[in-house]
Amino acid sequence: ELMVATEAATAEAAKLRRRVDGGREELQGVRRVLASTEALVAEVQTISPCTNAAAEFLRDGESPAAQLANGPPPLAAGGPAPVRIPVLALRWAPGVTLDTTPIMRAIRAEGVYGMFHQLQTGARVPEQVELTVCCANGHWFCAREEEANRFAALLLYQALHRDAPVSATCRVGSPHAMMSQPPVEFTGLGVRSSGALWRTPPLSDEDFFKAFLTGSSPKKALD
Repeated sequence: ELMVATEAATAEAAKLRRRVDGGREELQGVRRVLASTEALVAEVQTISPCTNAAAEFLRDGESPAAQLANGPPPLAAGGPAPVRIPVLALRWAPGVTLDTTPIMRAIRAEGVYGMFHQLQTGARVPEQVELTVCCANGHWFCAREEEANRFAALLLYQALHRDAPVSATCRVGSPHAMMSQPPVEFTGLGVRSSGALWRTPPLSDEDFFKAFLTGSSPKKALD
């Protein structure tokens, strides 16, 4: 009986040892994955520090924007006060498109290139650009199609300034502000081009100039 008990104890000890060894290997594997993930996050923060601010905003359930989205709006004249939101935390609303043709109206003050140029030269700061946003399916969207140029200009400016987050002044509305409600699988991380006058510019200066003046008063005078 003693021998049987000894053999049973030895077998049980061996089983426990294998289990401990397996757990140690699993822990080492988890540590390797964690170290790799930490190194990846550190590298992302090195090449694009502005992404960290966007991620922190999205994870903060107590931010002023999150409180406005999740709770009843405070009673105030003119509606709730605007909040600051990193532009990288925002997405394009469903159905929104962007005309990127470089014509005269695009480089005017409220055109996508005109606004980007003002931001880049310091004539305007990002906080002076106001957007209407809403939260749907856990994502933040730039809600109004007519503000697409502003959102695009801010994203262009952010692309040239990865060292610091670019934040817009945002008024938080309801998802009904969007043209259509985003399906759960919709990401809104890109925008389609539409209404472009050309894919490659006209070859002759005269044709280019005429196309550049499209929709302007000088074009009507030339016609």
